[in-house]
Amino acid sequence: MKNKTLNATVDVHQDHFLINEQYAVVYQKRIWSTDNPDLWELLPKSTSECKVIESAHLDDFYNDKTVKGLYIEYATCEELEMARTQGFVNFWNHMLNQSSKSPQKKFEELKSIENLEDHMVIIDTGAHQLRDLNNQYLPVATYFSYIESALREGTHDLEKVLRLFQFRSDITVVDEAKFKNKNIFEALAQGCDVAASSKQEIFDIPHYNCDEDSTLSVQFLWVPSKEDFQHMMGAYEGKYKSIHTTAIRSDVFGLSLCEKGRSLKHTM
Repeated sequence: MKNKTLNATVDVHQDHFLINEQYAVVYQKRIWSTDNPDLWELLPKSTSECKVIESAHLDDFYNDKTVKGLYIEYATCEELEMARTQGFVNFWNHMLNQSSKSPQKKFEELKSIENLEDHMVIIDTGAHQLRDLNNQYLPVATYFSYIESALREGTHDLEKVLRLFQFRSDITVVDEAKFKNKNIFEALAQGCDVAASSKQEIFDIPHYNCDEDSTLSVQFLWVPSKEDFQHMMGAYEGKYKSIHTTAIRSDVFGLSLCEKGRSLKHTM
């Protein structure tokens, strides 16, 4: 038996810079090579990546251990405004479309940005929420359908709800008939006017969810200011926090004033 030794080499280039004490941007490139033509097809493909990791894992990164990248991305003021006015899904789809840059180019561009920490965003794709690096929530447009709003003619004076919303520039009463076969965020991305016309503000609940005193509702889009949103949500504490539930329970919109049986002194 004759044994043959085939040799290959891998060149690994690694670099990093700190965003702050907690997070770092890292870059790694692996280039495989060999002088033996019989080995070329067996070589792993050369790879490169740029990602954000916890700075506490930098030693593991340089020791060639697997370090998970975090869902933290650079977002411009315009992109954050998209999230605030058009919702998380439109923001995330936009970000995915911007990801065609090479890892090396992305690394160099991020390294050159002044005050990078102020523009890095933690993206929670499961919760459809955004946070800054101080774990403060960032505002995203949120739709309150008849399910989330919990508004019914049996529990709320819906006409009073509409009068209340007239005083809020951050709320748009929605008419789903304007964007049939689409969800509201698709409609917003396409520039559709989702606002309900006069006499179309009160929504007929589908028959399969109707019962006595629960046939009508009001559906609305909330485009919160950063200050109002962060005041409501507080800081992230490691547990999922629903925007819909928090807003309703905290009575952010003042809907308790429209509950049936409230004192008549609360008129609008």
